[in-house]
Amino acid sequence: LAASIPYANLIILNLGQAVVAVFLASEFLKQDRKNDTVEVIYARSMTNGQYILGKTLGILAVFLVLNLVVLFMGIGFSLIGNFGSQSAFPYLAYPLLISLPTLTFILGLSFFLMVLVKNQAVTFILLIGYIALTVFYLSKKAYHIFDYIAFNVPMMYSSISGFGNFSEILLHRSIYFVLGIGFILLTVYRLQRLPQSVKFTRVPLFAGLILILAGGIMVWYYLHLKDSLFAFRQEVIELNNKYEHIPKPFVSFCDLNLEHRKDQICVNATLKLVNRNAGMMDTLIISLNPSLKVEKLEVNNHPVAWKQMQQIILHVLKDPVKPGDSLIVNMKYTGGINEDMAFLDLGGKAFTDNPVYEVFRMQKRYAFLQQDFVCLTSDVLWYPVTGTGYATSVPLQYTPDFTRFVLKVKTDPDLLPVSQGM
Repeated sequence: LAASIPYANLIILNLGQAVVAVFLASEFLKQDRKNDTVEVIYARSMTNGQYILGKTLGILAVFLVLNLVVLFMGIGFSLIGNFGSQSAFPYLAYPLLISLPTLTFILGLSFFLMVLVKNQAVTFILLIGYIALTVFYLSKKAYHIFDYIAFNVPMMYSSISGFGNFSEILLHRSIYFVLGIGFILLTVYRLQRLPQSVKFTRVPLFAGLILILAGGIMVWYYLHLKDSLFAFRQEVIELNNKYEHIPKPFVSFCDLNLEHRKDQICVNATLKLVNRNAGMMDTLIISLNPSLKVEKLEVNNHPVAWKQMQQIILHVLKDPVKPGDSLIVNMKYTGGINEDMAFLDLGGKAFTDNPVYEVFRMQKRYAFLQQDFVCLTSDVLWYPVTGTGYATSVPLQYTPDFTRFVLKVKTDPDLLPVSQGM
């Protein structure tokens, strides 16, 4: 992949610079006092915020140069090795997503602990212990929320599909950037120096506390997003358990007319259903991805009412279908794809664990629906099927239909539709 070199280079560098930043950050206050230069600086007409911000930007500038050197080395190796398609975006994105939040957080935390504890040795022990604890133990806990270095966060970039989950990555890295700025502002408030303006003395305190609170809210939201995935899958399974006893018609024919609209699809589907059960069929159960919303449902060319509950589409037939009889169902649905529907029989860890190859962490994906790339499989229910999916009440139940499919696809002229079949 085009992003493998900058990703590997920066993720390894980030681990080292996170440790070095602790020494630089906690050293400057002590060194200023040791060299007796702090009084000269403090006597100048500047705010405490300017002093701390200047120190912070100075340290960040050093690491920026180091990051640029590493990136340019990666570009050189990439050109020499002629590794596939080249993309400039990863070289711009990775420093902002990996290095900047890590350095901002560890510098802010180091500054704040130094002015709070006022002992460099104790500060070193606390910070090095914290780094060791996060790297070797906490980084894989609670969906990587403690991994401020981003060593275990899946951030591999694909030139075809982009980041696996960019919004989730952005939220995770923003947490540490916001917390870092908050700690820097609290350092400004705690600095043992007369303020430039008395009336603005508490501004850094309130601003810092607001940012720390914002970081805490972002942590809660991140964990809520992760936990909601399992709650959603449990709700889907419970619906399957509720309706799995309803007789399932056999799908003998399925005609799909699909239109690709950027991150959505619009499908007109025609199904021929046959009652192969021993008794009458008075209720129709169709399963479809919950993000696809049904706009029209017809039975034997007559519009009918339906109820959509997540993946379950329920319709009570006006005229029950006798054994051996058939009916035609026409439906239109539009929307995106919820990947969390896939492989309901997999447990939480098996479903969410991301592939790891050496230092590369990749986001596990079950479907792609983008403007320039689409990959859909039957596991995400992008087309309608009768009956329910996996149910814990009957875990071994599997009744596939041998269906004749017809698929027509309308998409961008630059994209080539490919499907199995003749």
